[in-house]
Amino acid sequence: MSWNNRSERAKFEAIQKKHYEEYLKQGMTEDQIKEMYEFDLEQFNSDRRYYMHAQSVLPEDFDDNDDNEDKLSIFEKFRDVLTVSIENSSEFSRYWWIEEIDNPILATNIKKLTPDDLELLTKYIVDGVKQTDLSVYYGITQKNICKKISRIMNFLKTGV
Repeated sequence: MSWNNRSERAKFEAIQKKHYEEYLKQGMTEDQIKEMYEFDLEQFNSDRRYYMHAQSVLPEDFDDNDDNEDKLSIFEKFRDVLTVSIENSSEFSRYWWIEEIDNPILATNIKKLTPDDLELLTKYIVDGVKQTDLSVYYGITQKNICKKISRIMNFLKTGV
């Protein structure tokens, strides 16, 4: 991608001049128009930064038969990081909520849970399954489900 700042800035200013006239006709004050201009300028600068630093990925960059090692696109440099396998993503899709936790200690402790405890916690907290329904699902008493949940909660608080 390329960006011709002089050309793009001229287009931007021409559009802003039209907007200025329209805003005056609509009865906006100079301060309001200035705020609109500053907002649009901020967006313009954001677009400029994007185009100045983004590299396009062309269809030929995905050609596995290409043996040309002189071509080092950003895709080639970061292929491993940018590659997502369906197997890995579906494995963790059930536990998406862990990545949404802002408390790093809590998130770390949740990741230390056994798969069975993590599934129980997910069903109870995220899915909202009642303890009585969990007891039927797991084939144990509601009291034992309550104890398991309490044990998990204590582990999450202390990490031990």
